[in-house]
Amino acid sequence: MCNSISKRMVRDVTIEHKAKLVCLQETKCSSWNAYSTRTLKGNRDFEWVEVASRGLSGGLIFFFWDKMLYKFVTVSKADNWLWVKFQSLADDEVFSVVNVYSAQDLVKKRTLWAELTNIMISQKNECICFFGDFNSIRDDSERANCLY
Repeated sequence: MCNSISKRMVRDVTIEHKAKLVCLQETKCSSWNAYSTRTLKGNRDFEWVEVASRGLSGGLIFFFWDKMLYKFVTVSKADNWLWVKFQSLADDEVFSVVNVYSAQDLVKKRTLWAELTNIMISQKNECICFFGDFNSIRDDSERANCLY
């Protein structure tokens, strides 16, 4: 993701589809700055929050840039998830978006969902949308050179 070809692909898709919210997993970038994030969006009218990668593993980023639509309220994060709460400026509705990158290990996956469940329970009557890579193999045909 940190290379220019991947960034250009993300930028082209977000512009073509006029995306308002974008979640990326496995960015493999240790940190982001205004210049590197601008290369993904193509302009300066956005904000972002991130979970940095550890070496060449992981990394989450969540963009929200249409400040005319959403007001940033708060963020919570851990190694495998990024939880962002917004308020819609159109109707004052509060909602959350969670960007998840799940571990392949079943014990770590259960820990992840326990953390998210505890936060979700505390968000009474609030709309929550989960995005991400859940590393869920539903069928053996989905295993390509995998040992898990």
